[in-house]
Amino acid sequence: MSPHLLRRTPLLVPLLLTALAGCTDTDTTAPRFAPKPQLAQGAGGVWTVNSLADPGGGGCDDTECTLREAIGSAGPGHQVVVASGLQGTITLTAGEIVINRNVSVDGGGRIAVNAQETTRIFHVAGSDIATPIVVTVAGLSLEHGREGLGDGGGILVEVANLTLRDVHLRWNEANRGGGMFAAATAAVTINSSSFESSYGSTGGALYNLGAVTLVGSSVILSATQFKSGQIANHGTLSVIASMIGAAFEPGIVNHPGATATIMRTTLSGNSVVAEDPGLGAAIHNLGTVVMRSSTISANASPTGVGGLYNAGSMTVSNSIVAGNNGNPECGGPSPVMSLGYNLTSAGGGCAFSAVGDQQVPLPVIFTNVLVGGLEDNGGLTKTLALTPGGLAVDRGSCPGETMDQRGAPRPVDNPSVSNAADGCDIGAFELQLTSAEQVTALTVSVSSLGLASGTASSLRAKLTAALSAIEAGDIAGACTSLTGFTNEVRALVGKKMSATDASALTAKADALKSSLGCP
Repeated sequence: MSPHLLRRTPLLVPLLLTALAGCTDTDTTAPRFAPKPQLAQGAGGVWTVNSLADPGGGGCDDTECTLREAIGSAGPGHQVVVASGLQGTITLTAGEIVINRNVSVDGGGRIAVNAQETTRIFHVAGSDIATPIVVTVAGLSLEHGREGLGDGGGILVEVANLTLRDVHLRWNEANRGGGMFAAATAAVTINSSSFESSYGSTGGALYNLGAVTLVGSSVILSATQFKSGQIANHGTLSVIASMIGAAFEPGIVNHPGATATIMRTTLSGNSVVAEDPGLGAAIHNLGTVVMRSSTISANASPTGVGGLYNAGSMTVSNSIVAGNNGNPECGGPSPVMSLGYNLTSAGGGCAFSAVGDQQVPLPVIFTNVLVGGLEDNGGLTKTLALTPGGLAVDRGSCPGETMDQRGAPRPVDNPSVSNAADGCDIGAFELQLTSAEQVTALTVSVSSLGLASGTASSLRAKLTAALSAIEAGDIAGACTSLTGFTNEVRALVGKKMSATDASALTAKADALKSSLGCP
């Protein structure tokens, strides 16, 4: 696929900003009010960008301080921030910006850096392997970086521990790692960020030789010349609570000797064309993959493997691998090993037969397992939602997990569905209870405590009243009944109910009251 097909012309509207911090009044008339005192640039280790220009005059002062000047002026451990009210696009005209010391850069979510397809954007590079530099970059969009035959069109990371937070890399291009190249000497943590529409000969979004962790991030619409994956991993990769998809490209290609851990993550919409036989659309593994509580669905490889290709070691637990277009869904010379509580399409090649595994007929995957397509169901990334009461609900096991991909609580036990283990749902998405279901769950909890008949009946009566009010749309009435319930529970502590049982009941009731908007 030509990289030119992926480029877009951004609609950038640079803002002409005046009245920069520290500018002096050139009027001959004295000001009516004394100006507020201004801290000098660098005071307290803080450098403030007050101009969208590049490269600037060479110094960083209150008259003009560009992003390049601020980073160049900042000493070890210093911070680079953006002046209040400054927003728009910085167009690079003097090559890449080098970060070679411990520093943090925060654009406040208001600044884009556009390299005009003439240069890489950031080169984060220390010089001492024994002491890598520590860098944080936040609140920036990094766009149209290009490195030609080099590595890392958006960011190149060497001899550094880099953290990205709320950074969005889009329309970047390089030989290896269109969005980012992480060298063997790099350790990168990517939080709440995204890679979009990037291109590389290999590793369209990310090429990793070091250690990279993605958390709450998205990788979409990126491509390569050789179908080597949106992410090409040659090192150690952890993908947590993230989404990888929507590309004519394998989601992850995990190379020999590399290790990838996938947790609470969705891979959907990754595809390879008929001209690329034998590739795995979601994950093509030649190394080691450990997958847990993830959803692999709606990926496509007409002549290859629609879901998981394994020629190394791959274990899967509490995951959905179903509804992928390919023959088979799991394939390759090595079997994909189940550790239990997985759901897959019957006859799809994923020979899962461990405890809790389900083989589901293909026609019901999108009616009784998953509902809708890849959507914003809350949280930082898009997910595939579960069918209420469907075959994945409460049929999983997720010991130690407290939240799903979206950050929603997990496990959530639906009392009307029998549990396979701990009440966790299978896959990356945990179905939350409706208000009525939460009342029903509370009622079941009360009945399970072995309380005296009169005490249990009184508590259940209040919950029945709350349920009736919810079903009638009487939120105020529901709040009143739930408050009566919690008051009665607290009054029973030390008399007819233990403090532990009371705390569990009131916590659930208070959470329901909060969701209803009770005072």
